[in-house]
Amino acid sequence: MLTKKDNNFYKNFGHNDPILNWAICKNDSVHSKNITMAEGYYEAAVCLIDECLSDSITHKGDTWIFPIMFCVNQFIELYLKAIYIQLELIRLGEVDDTKVEINKSHKLGDLLGDVKQLFSEKFDKESWLDEVEEFISIIEKPTDIENPKAYNITSFRYPTKFSKDNTNKPQFYNQGVDNFGVNLRQYKKWVFVLHNILDGKADELCDMISEIKG
Repeated sequence: MLTKKDNNFYKNFGHNDPILNWAICKNDSVHSKNITMAEGYYEAAVCLIDECLSDSITHKGDTWIFPIMFCVNQFIELYLKAIYIQLELIRLGEVDDTKVEINKSHKLGDLLGDVKQLFSEKFDKESWLDEVEEFISIIEKPTDIENPKAYNITSFRYPTKFSKDNTNKPQFYNQGVDNFGVNLRQYKKWVFVLHNILDGKADELCDMISEIKG
């Protein structure tokens, strides 16, 4: 039986409960907030992947794959937006990132395109951009059989998509008769490598911003 005390879970938290403004503090820079939140999504995805790989009986992966894919997409999006902000600060020689405008899109390819363009204005092309682009092209490739360019993360948020004729259409994994699976071991390797690339580049750029601060 729930009580009024149970309904107030935003205030009635204990010593071991999460605190929303502990890791992400009010005075942190915008790019550091993005990175901190990205780490949360990354770690959640890895925990879910590991649990699925250790489970050979209940097949949790058949349903957990959706939050896994969403968490991975989200951590990449947050890292790309953080890196874009960092690059813009370096380009402008600024340290205050509260006024930096970023692409509001959730499409990873669009966000990476912004990062590549800004990166090319300040630095020589580096291989990490190609590796990130390759991974993004892989995870975005199958999301719509009828229109391969129409990638949308909602494929992993909702079981159907609302079409222009006002009807619910099946997502890409329900459009055929064959099973559509994900090799979680290979996927985890890619996720691990990609995280290391993005986290390493964000750290490197953070050091450069610190030099601007003096």
